[in-house]
Amino acid sequence: MILFGVLGSFAVAGRAIIDRRNRRLMGPEAWEGLHAQLTEGPRFHAPRSWPGLALRLALGITVFAALLLAHPIVIGVPAF
Repeated sequence: MILFGVLGSFAVAGRAIIDRRNRRLMGPEAWEGLHAQLTEGPRFHAPRSWPGLALRLALGITVFAALLLAHPIVIGVPAF
């Protein structure tokens, strides 16, 4: 539990720490310009190929289901 708490706190605070370091290394003026360019763009981009996205999603669900069903055979204990 302590391990996941520490990892979670690094995940939450990590971006701010990295941004602070980059601001110090680049200088405030260069950092503000870069930060402004990044915040203007969209947060999520459309996928290059919708059929490709659907195929990857279907393959991911299929592999997950196969691993879930094979869990008692491979591990010896049912996953659910």
